[in-house]
Amino acid sequence: MKLGEDLDLKTLLAAVILFVLSSTAAAGQRELDDRTVLQKLAVLDQYFASPIAARVAASDASGVAAALARTRGLMVDARDALDASDIAGADDLVDAALQELSAASRLANRKALPPALHRARFEELYAGVRTFRQPLEAALKTRPVARAVLMQVATLDAELSRAAKLAEMSNYEKANEVLLDVYETVASGLSTLHKSETLIYRLEFATPADEFNYEKKRYQTQETLAHLVLEKGSAAAGTRKLVERYISNGKKAREAAETQVAANDYAAAIAEMEQANDLLTRGLAMLGLPVMP
Repeated sequence: MKLGEDLDLKTLLAAVILFVLSSTAAAGQRELDDRTVLQKLAVLDQYFASPIAARVAASDASGVAAALARTRGLMVDARDALDASDIAGADDLVDAALQELSAASRLANRKALPPALHRARFEELYAGVRTFRQPLEAALKTRPVARAVLMQVATLDAELSRAAKLAEMSNYEKANEVLLDVYETVASGLSTLHKSETLIYRLEFATPADEFNYEKKRYQTQETLAHLVLEKGSAAAGTRKLVERYISNGKKAREAAETQVAANDYAAAIAEMEQANDLLTRGLAMLGLPVMP
């Protein structure tokens, strides 16, 4: 089988599946042998020698290079397992390689987002991550963890500066990745301190409107983070569906909160925004992101 310009990953996987089915059909449920594993590896080798592999490798989409590197690493491990006569282990490894290759192809072929959307998300996420200074400054009042919190402040300021410089060069997509990383770092650090019960702080607001705006900004930040992670394409289908439901229900709660604000009922509006944030918090947790305490 020759892999040409018009071959896509679906064709590759179909070829592998067809081989496996044909190799087992005549003998029924005969035991796995090394020929099946070698054939899968041969197809993968042909893929990496094909023009389409070069196009995928040339993609600057986030995650493609790492997925391809994992694919090659798994292929090496599969061959090592074959040398050790661990056929079942080799088969599992080569199947994992196929899954990584599928992920790389999906990321490379994903439709690029409009530059204006990357910029809008940067502006929203940058403003939201900057609000982390409020709980950090409140946490500095807790003496036992002041040193650890100061390190979080330094990390936050440095990464915000880095993201801003990337944005100045119009590299909003990379800037958003930096903001996502700093969110994970700072949120995880504060969450750990909070769970240790050595960190106790209370946010104080001058007016109910200030508290509502804080909750609203927190919601916008969490919503943007959720969308960024979903767009990476790494979430399982079931997880993605559930997270999208949390986002949808959170949006309904936010809209209800806006209605309450229009009626000047800030107590009810804040309660609705807290519910919206709770829904997004659950979604972020399912995506593996730490949540600000």
